Formats: sequence, C-alpha cells, structure tokens
Amino acid sequence: MFFSMNSNKYIQIKNFFALLLLIVSSSAAFAHSTVIDIEKMSGTDTAALYLILGFTHILPFGLDHILFVLGLFFFNPQFKPVLKQVTIFTLAHTLTLALSVYKIINLPSSIVEPLIALSIVFVAIENIFIDKLRNSRLLLVFLFGLIHGMGFASALAETGLPQNRFFSALLLFNIGVELGQITVILIAWFVLVKWVSKKTYYRKYILTPISILIGIIALYWMFTRINFSENRKPLVNNEWIVQAMQQYSDSAITKNEADLLFWKNRIVPGKADYTNSLQYASALSYQFHLNGNIAALQQSDSVLLSVISNFKETEAAPFLALSRQAILQHEFKKADSLIFIAQKIGLKKYEAAAAGFDVSFELGNIRNAAEMLKKIQMNNDFGYQFRCSKLMHYYGNLDSSISAMKTAFKLAGENNYLKQAALSNLGDLYVHDNNLEAATDCYKKSIETFRTDLHSLIGLGWVALMHDGNDSLAEKIFRFVTYKKNSPEAFFKLISVAQQRKDTALEIQFAHQFVQKVSDYGYGNMYNKYLLQLYTGVLNNPSKALHISSIEIQNRNTAQTQAWHSWALFKANKKGEAMDVFTKNVSGKPLEALELYWMGKLLMNVGKTSLALQYLNEAYKSKYDLSPAIIDDLKILLQQ
Repeated sequence: MFFSMNSNKYIQIKNFFALLLLIVSSSAAFAHSTVIDIEKMSGTDTAALYLILGFTHILPFGLDHILFVLGLFFFNPQFKPVLKQVTIFTLAHTLTLALSVYKIINLPSSIVEPLIALSIVFVAIENIFIDKLRNSRLLLVFLFGLIHGMGFASALAETGLPQNRFFSALLLFNIGVELGQITVILIAWFVLVKWVSKKTYYRKYILTPISILIGIIALYWMFTRINFSENRKPLVNNEWIVQAMQQYSDSAITKNEADLLFWKNRIVPGKADYTNSLQYASALSYQFHLNGNIAALQQSDSVLLSVISNFKETEAAPFLALSRQAILQHEFKKADSLIFIAQKIGLKKYEAAAAGFDVSFELGNIRNAAEMLKKIQMNNDFGYQFRCSKLMHYYGNLDSSISAMKTAFKLAGENNYLKQAALSNLGDLYVHDNNLEAATDCYKKSIETFRTDLHSLIGLGWVALMHDGNDSLAEKIFRFVTYKKNSPEAFFKLISVAQQRKDTALEIQFAHQFVQKVSDYGYGNMYNKYLLQLYTGVLNNPSKALHISSIEIQNRNTAQTQAWHSWALFKANKKGEAMDVFTKNVSGKPLEALELYWMGKLLMNVGKTSLALQYLNEAYKSKYDLSPAIIDDLKILLQQ
C-alpha cells in the first residue's frame, strides 16, 4: 500500500464527491412527458383509446361530473325520472362537445370550470327544496349539460383527435362518457339507493344530507376555480429578499478558502501524496459548487490526474471522483469510461451501483439506471432517495419524485449542506408541478438553512417574475447573484426579464452577455441547451445551433438531444431532415417542456395539427419551466 489514512476521512472524501454530483447535476432537472402519435394507431387501438379516455374522464377522474350525475340520480332514483334527466343531459353535452371539437364554440376553461361547479351547486340546492321533477328542472339540466360538454371537450383537446378517424374517435369518446355515467348510477344504486329509496326517511336522512355535502364540495370547487389572478397575492416579499441579501453570508466561501490553503500546504512538492491531494481536490470541487468557478473544477481534475499518475492507476477513488466531475461538466462518455476503470480496479457494491446509476441516467440509459438503483435500495439512505427522486421525475411521476425528495430531506438530519440540497431541489420539483407557493416555501427554508444558497435565491427570482409579475424584483435578485457567483445561470434568467417587459433590444443584450460569459470562462458543453435556445430564438443563428446539437448527439444520444437536433434542422430550413429525425428518434419518447414545445411547433408547421396540439398541451402543463416569450406563444397556438 502506498499510503496510510484514517478510513473515516477516506469515506468522507468519497461521499463528498458523490453528493456534490447529485446536488449539482439535478438542480436543472425537468419532468418528462410522452406523446403518442395517434395517427399511426390501428383502428382497434384507436377505438380502445377513445372509449377508455371517455370512460376514465368520468371514472375515476371526473369527480365534478360524478357529483352532477349523482345529484340527478339521488333526487328521484326511479327509472323514468332518471332516464329523462340523463337523456337530456347526454343530448346537451353531446351537442357542445361536437361544437367545441369542431371549433364552432370555444369558451376558455377559466369560465367553463367554475360554471360546471356552479351547476352542481344548483342541482344540490334544488334537491333540497323541490320534491318532484318539473319542466324547469329539465330545462336547467339541458343548459348545464351544454356547459359540461365544453368541459369534456377541454379534456379531449389534450389528447386530440386523429384526422383519419376524427368522427369515429369523437363518437367513441362520447360512448365512453356515457358508459362512465351509467357505471356511476349503477354503483350508487347497488351500494345505497336500492336499499333505502322506498323508505319514508329517504328524503330527510339520505337525499338532503347527501345533497348538502355535494353542494358544499361544489361550492368549494367553484371558488377555487374562479381566476383571481389579477388580485392574487405575491409570493415573494420584497422586504424578505432585501433581508436575505443583507444576511447573505460568505462564511462558507471563507471556510472553503481556508480549507484549500490548508490542504494545499500539506502536499509536499515532488512527493506522491494521496490523502491530502484528494482533500484538496474535493475542496476545489466544493468551491465550484459555492461560486460557480469552473477553473476550480478544472484544477480539481488536474490534481486527481496527478494522483492517478503518481500511484500508477492502482486506486479507484480518483477515477471515481473524476467521473463525477466529468458528469458535472457534461462529458458523459468520458465519465462512463472513467467509471469502467474504477470498477476494474475495485469499488464497493454501493459505490459501483451509485456511479452506474449516475452515468446511465445522464446518458439516457434509463433501464440500466433503474437496475443500478435497485442494487442500492435502502429506504433510510439519503443518496438512494435523492436518486429515486430523479428517476421518478424522469418518468413524469412528480408526486413520487416529491415524496422521495421529502424523505431525503428528513434523512439529512443535522447536516445543513444536505438539508439545503434537498430543499432547493424540492423547490424545483414544486415549480415543475406548478405549485409555486410550495416552491417558494422550500426556497426560503433552504436559504435560511444555508445562507450561501444562491440557487434557491434564483428560484425565488423566477417565482417573482413568473407568478408575481414583479420583473423589477426578479432583476434585482438575478443581478445580485451575478455579483456573487461566476456561473451564467442568473445571466440567462435576465433574458426572461427582458421578455416579460417585451424589450427585444434588452433581450438581445442579455443574450450576448450570457454567450460571452459561457465562452470566456470555458464552460464547455455545460450550457449547450441554453445556447441552442438562444441560437434558434432571439440570436437567430441556425448554423451555430446545428453545430451544438450535433455535438450533443455525440455526447449523449438521447430522445432529448435528438429533439434539439430536429429543432435546429427545422430552424435551418431543413424540414424534411427535421421530420426524419423526429420520426425515427423522438416520436413517442419522454421529453421535457421545452422539447415538447419545439416538437409541437415543428409538427404544426408541417401540417400535423392534431399531434402538434398534443405536444403543445403537454408543454403547457409545465409552463413555469418555460420562458415568458414561449408561454405567450403557446397561449396563441392553443387558442387557434
């Protein structure tokens, strides 16, 4: 053995590199969605899809429609009254469903959804105060059916209708809805009504209490669905932000500088050193995490390479650390080869599986990543829960992803560094879930835990911009971060501030500043997605965009990078090639919001409107992952 060292110290070094990779590499994660090309489905598959879609829009997902149908049924659960009401309701919603799908009428959901809730409230009140079926009630049921039909249409719009089977798919969706309604009535009949409908106490002890409960629920829905956006309370408080800036602490940076000096001075020039060199390399990596100084990360690489050379490639730890830093720098194939060497030298089971997950996940080999995660399954382990959150996020299962990250936070214990990492990432997950109130709470707690947390401060700036519409406060936050941290993220966020102000000249200015920052400091491939967005957008340089997308495919050939390449080809007026790439490598694969938007725009341009709308609808579900300009464009496209 070439060295001697305390085993706990050795474990701490390795754990630091592992956690740094997890924390930094997942800070820009986005949820994925998969869109299926319904035009290519067989007739049988199409029939099954729309029949099931109609049915599931009632059971189990259509709680408001379920309550409305139950309100009609409980009023007088005899065959003739039920048949009259349900028939009229069906005729009405079929009419507006067809008119909405054919774009003859088009009311926004902000109007339709509160009216649906109001219809349930009205039926519930009538159930309490009238005792027999009247023509006026039948008229109201018809009017309410018209409203519910527009609600059905909004659900159908998310999937779209195949142009080659438009009418049959619409008919099957409607049949599915009817089957769902009949199922609701049958369940209510067999579970309750069959046994009590003829009892003298039915109205007093069954109908009235149930109608009151239905009315209360619907009233709550009505108020929550009314759009109070013009008067909504800001989530990010200016005074809190000013105080956070004043209390921003450089203590972690000061301590890191002291650690750097300490470990560097312990290294004897010209003598092979293992422990002190690894500690020095980890301190350099931590400096990158604190202030975004890419030169520190590159210097850490040099130290690790020196250790590998001095010890004749006999130790796995420096290879493992290098692989993790390669992932941070988006050198994924290099990371894979370094892990392979480390495994040949010898890694513990947990280290090997965790490293295997990290590189497989980034390379888009999700099946292998999932297999690696199974090998380290320990529900009480921070690293496992953190990785589990990333995988669930990729699958688009945000609830499970959030749950895993909450567990990771609990497992962090008294370790403020890990608590901050979990909280800031949890805030990001809530942004993807459009829950900006919860995101704000997480970001604030993270900053209070770790005063150097500029990532969460950027998150609060994004909430201030996108939810509160406070572009001045957002700009103040982003500019503060640019003074404190070398990395370019805050410069990129300033572009969105200019977009919010509709100031194209300022947008171009910020875009050039971002490009200059990335190129001057040698960030390599780390910000290629941002650059591609600029070169296919405000900077309008398709040739550079194509160059970047080609590099990314070589770096990691995934559905995401293929979507980038398809978009770059389209912007370079190579529609045929763009569609070839989309068809072969992107269609039906999980994508993030930005790629969903790009593919939707591409498909819209080549006339595949139905499929395009599916992609655009999926993109809009994660609208807070997108810039103000893209959100504005999405709204226009989806209203057409």
